[in-house]
Amino acid sequence: MTKEKQLLKFFASLADEDQAAVVNFAGYLYQKNPRKKDITEVPLDIERPDQESVVGAIKRLKKTYPMIESMEVFNKASELLSAHMLQGRDKKSVIDDLEELFKSTYENRRKNQTSNDEPSELPDR
Repeated sequence: MTKEKQLLKFFASLADEDQAAVVNFAGYLYQKNPRKKDITEVPLDIERPDQESVVGAIKRLKKTYPMIESMEVFNKASELLSAHMLQGRDKKSVIDDLEELFKSTYENRRKNQTSNDEPSELPDR
């Protein structure tokens, strides 16, 4: 079960005043979160070298998209790296998929920033 599903399950079982307390605490954590990066930042233009390893591509893409937290793409990037190293998948296609992963993560976050990253209402203190 994902963290989000687990949180929703717990939240739904709480009384109204406890739900309000959870929302207030989440708002507090959101406001003090120093890791939150502004997705309005544009990706850097770092050219893909002709000869690049999969690990090198991941490093390049992390520099290209500094606004994306590593954990946002960690699972999928790890799967792709494993497919190359353990299953012998072609590095060019793996790097193509990594580029698409970072690009789509950036575009999805940018598209959803106002609805997901910014709470519609901050909790009262």
